[in-house]
Amino acid sequence: LEASAGEDYTKVVFALRKQQFLELLARAEDRPELPELVQVLKGLESLCSQAEFKELCFFLTLSNIRDHADYRHWTAAKGRYDTFRAMLSILHPLYGSIPTESTESDAKPRLLLLLERSLLSQVDQ
Repeated sequence: LEASAGEDYTKVVFALRKQQFLELLARAEDRPELPELVQVLKGLESLCSQAEFKELCFFLTLSNIRDHADYRHWTAAKGRYDTFRAMLSILHPLYGSIPTESTESDAKPRLLLLLERSLLSQVDQ
């Protein structure tokens, strides 16, 4: 993927690692210690803009990820779904058409439909 995607590879890796970082922060009972969080954060620095990195650093000052206005309704499942959708849009040019709407004559592939339904089910919980 890295060889064929170039800059898009960086975007995909950033999206995945950002989700990982946010999920680490969201753990209430067993939240990692600050050094571990900082290590994960350092791995993100080269993948994003300075503004994005500052926002991620800001999360370290919050006691709960939902204290951030943009993440008030965030859940791990919703974050995973959003990451999945972002990756689809990034990788679309590399892998051809990805269905966005289903019609009777042009139904979504079964696997994509099942993935989408399972993610939406997790978001609703």
